Amino acid sequence: MNARQSQRFYSCLSLALIPSLMAIGCSSSSGPRVSVGQARIVDSTADGTKGTFELFAENPNRDPLLLRDIVFEVSVGGSKIFEGRRDAGATLSGFGGQTLTVPFVTTAANTLSPGATIRVSGELEYSKPDALSKTLMEAGVSDPSKSFEGEATLPSDPVTPQAPSK
Repeated sequence: MNARQSQRFYSCLSLALIPSLMAIGCSSSSGPRVSVGQARIVDSTADGTKGTFELFAENPNRDPLLLRDIVFEVSVGGSKIFEGRRDAGATLSGFGGQTLTVPFVTTAANTLSPGATIRVSGELEYSKPDALSKTLMEAGVSDPSKSFEGEATLPSDPVTPQAPSK
């Protein structure tokens, strides 16, 4: 086989393998199901409020899903009070679920009060833990995410504001 025939052979072989590799990378696995759970005020001072909200992520597949990042926004009364990105730091086992606690903060101008309703929206980035999925993710070819949105009412048990430390 001369160089030209060899080049043609490898070009044809490459073209034939692309659909197979795409089928492997794009398997029929579904993304996680994500729902917004409860929210709570963790600390409140004259400078602002620290709070958390919960996300429940559920894997509808037999194979595990690696949860990577949570990109989110918190709003009250239609006004955004916080946006952030947090490492999810979890792997969902096959047909398993997990509660993820996500922190947020507000400034004094946006201090939350017990009984307030917060709206949380964002995306949960994930990947399958197999080598091909990791390679595609690192190459920027595959970056799956699942959107979520929901509301939570802050409990009515108030957190006593503390004076700012000096």
